[in-house]
Amino acid sequence: MVNILVVDDEEIVRKGLLEALCSKHVVDVAVDGIEALQKINSNGGYPIIITDFYMPKMNGFELMEELRDKRNYKGEIYVISTSEVSKDVIDIFDAKFYRKPDGVERLVNELNSM
Repeated sequence: MVNILVVDDEEIVRKGLLEALCSKHVVDVAVDGIEALQKINSNGGYPIIITDFYMPKMNGFELMEELRDKRNYKGEIYVISTSEVSKDVIDIFDAKFYRKPDGVERLVNELNSM
C-alpha cells in the first residue's frame, strides 16, 4: 500500500483515480499545484504523485519544478494530460507520461500491480 497524491483540476478525473486506486493504496487529491504543495507540506510527502499538466493557478510543470528543483523530491511523478507534453519536459523532471483518457487505465493497472 502506497500513499499517492492525485493532482487534477477536473473533478471527474480526481474521483475516477481515487476510486480506481483506493482499494490498493492510500489516495489523497488536490485541485491544483498550490493545494498539492499544501498537502505535501502537511503530510510529509507522497512517494507517488500523479499530476495533470494543464491546470489553473499552478500547473503540472510548475509543480514538478518546485518539487524537483527546490525541494529535491525523489518520488515518482506521473503526468497525465489530454494534450501531448514535450518529451524533453518529461525527461527533465524524470517523470512518466500518460495521455488521457486511454493512458490513465494503463497507469492505474501499473500502480495497482505494485
